[in-house]
Amino acid sequence: MDRLLKTDHLTTLCNMNSDLHLFDQLFEEGNEESFQLAPSLPSLQELFADWLDLFLQAWKLPTHVAARWEELRGLYSLTERISLQYCRSDQLERELRQLGVFEEREVKRLTDGLQVFLKIVRSSELQPIRLCTLEMLELWWQALPEAFAWDQLKLMRSWGLDVAWRKEAWRVWWRFQQGKQTVPEHPRQWVSLCQQVALKRGCQITKVEEQVARWAGVHLRQEGPCQTSPNCATCRIQAHCRWAQEETAPIDVELAWQAQDFQGVSTQQLIETLIPTLNLPEESGQTKEGNLLRRVEGWSVQQWQQQSENAFRETQLLLELCRRHGEERLQPGETFHNSGDLFRHFRHRLRLLKQKVFLVVLLDNKHRYLGEQLITQGLLNRSLVHPREVLAQAVEQRAAALVCLHNHPSGDPQPSSEDHKVTQRLKESGQLLGIPLLDHLVIGEERYVSFADEDWL
Repeated sequence: MDRLLKTDHLTTLCNMNSDLHLFDQLFEEGNEESFQLAPSLPSLQELFADWLDLFLQAWKLPTHVAARWEELRGLYSLTERISLQYCRSDQLERELRQLGVFEEREVKRLTDGLQVFLKIVRSSELQPIRLCTLEMLELWWQALPEAFAWDQLKLMRSWGLDVAWRKEAWRVWWRFQQGKQTVPEHPRQWVSLCQQVALKRGCQITKVEEQVARWAGVHLRQEGPCQTSPNCATCRIQAHCRWAQEETAPIDVELAWQAQDFQGVSTQQLIETLIPTLNLPEESGQTKEGNLLRRVEGWSVQQWQQQSENAFRETQLLLELCRRHGEERLQPGETFHNSGDLFRHFRHRLRLLKQKVFLVVLLDNKHRYLGEQLITQGLLNRSLVHPREVLAQAVEQRAAALVCLHNHPSGDPQPSSEDHKVTQRLKESGQLLGIPLLDHLVIGEERYVSFADEDWL
């Protein structure tokens, strides 16, 4: 099998794959069902029709008419009228113009794409193994926008070809090997890696990918720890995973303060940073956050300045500690009894934010807390929310119900007309999926408004 790498990707792949043995941590032998390759490819006409569907969708063609079958029949039957072994560009352009459907620039786009398809047919002779080599895949990808590279692989998988195609599996491997670095959007590296491992193990490429995909919870109906929001605590290979190592690594308080993002800083880190400023002996027992806050209650600005040269920084650290101390945190499995529980849990986090933030709280079938997800973080007075993003998180986490909430930077929690429209869309979409929206809270500076309490749901 031809598994040649393009020269310009060789360095990147060698760096990433230098520790291929780490793949053994993700690869498990078992009785899982293996993907069955098709005994034979679909006909050339069927392959062409499938590919043309994807090509037209990717490039949004044609633009000036509805893509009705009668108007495009001549395009889909093109392979029956031209020579596959030799067809000049001007011949293709003439055929496309005669259809009377496409603009001139669209004719050029289609001609280039068709030339690539015909080159693949000639070079591979429609042999399944040759269609999936990296050299052929580069041609498949050349005909489409880069954003549709994964769609091309998915299409080839539907033809029964042995090719890696799961984006979720690529995400798992990248986290495992590269940690929190941004995952490359293009599948080129993942396809090459799966081919290398399959060659090394003497098995199907799709078998290799299935072993990794199970960790993302997308195979064999199993829950996996490495979904959109990783659950490293339940993952038994976290000791080998770079993402898990970076997740648990302490974050420098000074860097967090400069970035004004304390999310990764523990409460104990904040306390230990403030202790020298307050001259508290460690043996005094006042290292608990409540005692520490009582120690500085009533301090004036002058007292802060006398205690620390970095009074501004220490004040902000103390405000973060106050916010955490006042926030009633819920653990997975605890139950929300009313809107007041929600407000007490989120008020200190949201009430003074200068941007609008939209969160979704996920619940199980007994309305117990599963977790929460940040959906959008907007500008001063707007945060665009679509039911797709909200419900995608609920489906992925297998939630049985959800509650939405967002803040109003103005401090006034009275819902706007847009808030009512968004809530209605979320309610209707949730009903279609069987995931009801139980409440939507709008949090202001000191008050909140509950859609459920107001009987607006």
